[in-house]
Amino acid sequence: MAPASIPYLVAGICILVASIHLLKRPSSVDNARKQTPVINKEVSKSLHRARAKNEAESSHRTLDLPDGRKFGYAFYGSASPNAPTIIFIHGSGDNRLSGGFFHTAAEDLDIRIISVDRPGWGLSSARMGGSVLDFAQDVKYLTSELNIQHYGLIGASGGGPFTLACAHILPKDQLKSVTMLIAAGPWQSTVMQHAKWFPWLFWTVINNSAVLRRWGARQAMTKYRNMSCKDYVTINRKRMTSWWVHLISRPHEKDLAIFSDDAAFEYSYDLLQENCKRADGVDGMVEDWRIMTTEDLGFELEDIRRDLPIQLWYGLYDTSISWHVGEELKKRLPGDKVELHVREETHISMLLNCRTEVLEKALEDMRG
Repeated sequence: MAPASIPYLVAGICILVASIHLLKRPSSVDNARKQTPVINKEVSKSLHRARAKNEAESSHRTLDLPDGRKFGYAFYGSASPNAPTIIFIHGSGDNRLSGGFFHTAAEDLDIRIISVDRPGWGLSSARMGGSVLDFAQDVKYLTSELNIQHYGLIGASGGGPFTLACAHILPKDQLKSVTMLIAAGPWQSTVMQHAKWFPWLFWTVINNSAVLRRWGARQAMTKYRNMSCKDYVTINRKRMTSWWVHLISRPHEKDLAIFSDDAAFEYSYDLLQENCKRADGVDGMVEDWRIMTTEDLGFELEDIRRDLPIQLWYGLYDTSISWHVGEELKKRLPGDKVELHVREETHISMLLNCRTEVLEKALEDMRG
């Protein structure tokens, strides 16, 4: 057997084992199909407003970095340059458009959100051989060029390691608060340590095969690049109760409520299409995954300054990043200004249902 085929064999075995496991137990998917979730009208309305905001080209910009790369970013929330500013760092597979989740809540609180594209995503150039600390330097350059004197950070999901790097190096007199929202820490000692069995198997296979990561990214880009929004919504609505969705993350009533309206699928489509527009292929995306899952961040969590307010927000029903990751980070981060908040939410619903609460706490920390 050729060495290159081993990852695919392992992936196949994982799927087989998972399928057998599912067949041997009652499926909650059947129960989920029988549920009639209540549409979350507030979330639906906010997503529609964010999509309208995304249509304004002036909201999306690029910055030329010293090494010649492009750094993409977008504005959400308050239009005032004098409003309290929070820099949003997206999760894996997303881009700056995910900052739009906070648009309406930020407007209501008069907060300006600057949502950035990590290298390889959206409008940002790829950076091969980089690190989370390199990304933090990009953010530092952005704040300098935009003349932002004081700001906070919010890092979501796979954006966690990059957010921690920013917390480590950004100037004390500028960075006033950090929020880790359903966010990963150093990969092996947080996410993998507390992962459920199938995510652990899946990530183990993916993390050990750059070939498989690249193949999967290319397949996704090829499949969705020319797909209409209408077809995307139809296909994914059917998948909500499929066995493999149940395998990765059991359909929870909170997720069903969010996806019972087309707005969430439509915004997901926009996020995906933004990445499909890239002309340089998927290598930058694959590299970003490598950086995200590197255990050695280039610094110790204990070295992050003790006087920095850090808010940890996690969902009790999150099957992607366990709330125990938040517990682990609280133990390791220094100082007495680290707070852990656990809500009865999933990975997706935590991001959408707790936006206002998360922003209010960040604003409180920024104002001291």
